Amino acid sequence: MLTEIPSNLEIKEAVFNLNKYGVSGLDSCGAFFFQYFWDIIHRDVIMIVKKLFISSWIMPNYNSNTLILLPKVPNVDFIELFRSIALANLKFKIISKVLAGRLSPIFPSIISKEQKGFVQGICVKDCIGLTSEAVNLMHKKSYELERCIKNFIWSGDLNKSKLAIMAWSKVCKKFDQGGLGLRSISTLNEAFNMKMAWDLLSSSKNWAILLKARVLRDDRPIK
Repeated sequence: MLTEIPSNLEIKEAVFNLNKYGVSGLDSCGAFFFQYFWDIIHRDVIMIVKKLFISSWIMPNYNSNTLILLPKVPNVDFIELFRSIALANLKFKIISKVLAGRLSPIFPSIISKEQKGFVQGICVKDCIGLTSEAVNLMHKKSYELERCIKNFIWSGDLNKSKLAIMAWSKVCKKFDQGGLGLRSISTLNEAFNMKMAWDLLSSSKNWAILLKARVLRDDRPIK
């Protein structure tokens, strides 16, 4: 299955499934270039991809990546202030996309149910431990974050409190309602928790079944 010579349509689908806004690789051509000029260059691209499957050989360094460090802020002095990005040859990405498309039908049978990352159709929230920690952390940090915002609004200093001249609920209203249009962190946190609760109650996935067995009895929280 993997070594079968791909059809023209399969190669075209691989090209157009790539992120067209991705960074260009070593060949200086991103997916947008290949997709936009496909009618002109498709014969050459198809020939290059098929040649690999026919000869089982690729040019040296064809699948090499270049690691680039991008500064997060101006005047960088420390390595922690860089963000790394790997630039790959786009033609090799097309070949990888073809192979990934062929493997995708058998992935469910060879990937463990416990695998949560980098699996299509599975969200990070499916990981029970991560979800629990995220909810707890947001509950603790939302109050601290909102306190810092209030301090900055009234005193100009994140760590310095000052007498408020307006209720915070009014500050968070829209401009046309007399507020500043700010988003309440506490309200956002409550909305997130409600969304997670709804996902828990309505989902039949493994993470939800296990978590409901731990925290619910007859569809009611265990006290």
